[in-house]
Amino acid sequence: SRPDEPVLRLPPYIDLPDNEKEILRINAGGQRLCVQRGILRRIPHTVLSTLFCGAYDHRFIKDDTNALFIDVHTPAFLSLVEQLAMDSVPDSETLPDAPVPLPLLNTCHIPPGLAHDSSYRFLYR
Repeated sequence: SRPDEPVLRLPPYIDLPDNEKEILRINAGGQRLCVQRGILRRIPHTVLSTLFCGAYDHRFIKDDTNALFIDVHTPAFLSLVEQLAMDSVPDSETLPDAPVPLPLLNTCHIPPGLAHDSSYRFLYR
């Protein structure tokens, strides 16, 4: 990070593995921010956690400042990151081992022609 850029970090009493203490420079829909990798990986088994695990950093488009570019709705992403940085986020011991299906997904209408398409399978199980 640059001296003029604020860095969003978890409180020091939250122990992180060394690789999750790394500061990432992110361009989220045009808004630049610096954030500890551990904030983005705070809730396991999520798209955000997987995306920022480190294995895919080389796949990101970089902006002119070499920040990782993600095409997102900036206010929503910033709100999400701020929530993850708060101490009130549940830790991994209180979360299920796998994502819990949302009840709303069980009520989605899937056109008959797509009912056996494997990409839609999780929606109607």
